[in-house]
Amino acid sequence: AYAQELQLDIEQFTRDFDEQKFKEKINKDMADGNAVGVNATPTFFINGVKFEGSYNDLGAAIEELLK
Repeated sequence: AYAQELQLDIEQFTRDFDEQKFKEKINKDMADGNAVGVNATPTFFINGVKFEGSYNDLGAAIEELLK
């Protein structure tokens, strides 16, 4: 349903999904994230520091670092 909503090529999407075409890349991305402490999405890093606040507080955190 999401693929249709996004107007993706359903045949290509189904083929790639069934063949697990991107499984290796996804697993690598997950391993990389786990290695740096990412346990949810979205996760933001500001100047190499993991931002732990809410999305609504992200702008203020960036502004504080720009001072």
